[in-house]
Amino acid sequence: MQEQELIALLERYRAGTATEEDLVFLESWYLSDHTAPVEEYGENFLIEDVSIVWNRLNKPVVRWYRWIPYTAAACIALFFLVRTFLFQPADDIRILEVEGALSQSEKLMPEKDGNDVMLTFSDGSSVKLDDEQRGIQMLDNHIYYKDGDGLLNVEKYEYVTVSVPHGGQYQVALSDGSIVILNAASSLRYPVVFKGEERKVELSGEAYFTVAKQPSNVDHGELKPFIVAVGDYQVQVHGTQFNVQGYSPALSTKVSLVTGKVSVHGKGPELEKGVFLVPGHQAHMKGEQVAVRMVDVQHEIAWKNGLFSFEGKKLTEVMDELARWYNVDVEYEGEVPNVSFFGRAHRSEKLIAILHLLKSADITYRLTTYDGQRKSKLVIVNKRKEGK
Repeated sequence: MQEQELIALLERYRAGTATEEDLVFLESWYLSDHTAPVEEYGENFLIEDVSIVWNRLNKPVVRWYRWIPYTAAACIALFFLVRTFLFQPADDIRILEVEGALSQSEKLMPEKDGNDVMLTFSDGSSVKLDDEQRGIQMLDNHIYYKDGDGLLNVEKYEYVTVSVPHGGQYQVALSDGSIVILNAASSLRYPVVFKGEERKVELSGEAYFTVAKQPSNVDHGELKPFIVAVGDYQVQVHGTQFNVQGYSPALSTKVSLVTGKVSVHGKGPELEKGVFLVPGHQAHMKGEQVAVRMVDVQHEIAWKNGLFSFEGKKLTEVMDELARWYNVDVEYEGEVPNVSFFGRAHRSEKLIAILHLLKSADITYRLTTYDGQRKSKLVIVNKRKEGK
């Protein structure tokens, strides 16, 4: 590949328009022994030419550049983003020493998508869904699997709740044709059939919505609104695609709009009036406070495509996401290390691969099991002494 072609490929990556073929090339190039590029460009390629290429790209990349040696920065930044993530120590944090055996993490693989997904009905009864299936659909008071196999008649129930475990992901097609993809440790409560002049569902956790447009029963010139209730907030839409993350009332709730238009409502001066979003924007709510910012929505919905995206996330955010996927408890000893991460990794990776990357960030941790080795705990240890 010529230098101009490489520049064009990297620019596509930064713009979010890189194809799967582009990503495969970057990954395979890095994982190779680099002999072909070195022969083509000469021995100084990694030190000189790559830095020239990198400098022609968007400046935000330089935000972490000064923190690692010159040559390593060029190699990792260009060719290791597909499989791993980078880190940026804050100015006030000391590099920590790593300790802890990780042999136990070999057996900690993410659960198979859809494994132990449960359906709970309005009378309190429940049924475990087929492990081999990846989704269900509602049609004429019946529930079918995504592949068309019949499941059961739910005419006597008003509501159904789908619960996805740690390490799972599941798709639900609602009776109006809307599609909901649920992330790990999430649940969705919804009517078997939407009645009245609104379509309302209740979310706990994270989900990606593709909402079908539906005419109002009263006025065919109006569309029946679709409402997602998540904690103390409501997201109202007509026909659009968006992501909602609301795992805990104690944490912030995020609504990221991909296409269309939504409004977010809740308590407080701004939220009571409704905060409107346009594509590429995210509403970040906590209590009665709300902030709207521009985001790269592809990072926000990376989970839907089988990826972890750690762009600009703090250690606690990264650990929360890993805990939900690998089903581990995370605890901190001492002050939480002030570290930010960048890049992405495949959710099919073993936990040990992700944990080994913490070593590169000089983060101290240990992994233990308890409750008869049925549960695992990841402890992040900060050994920094006050005044150091």
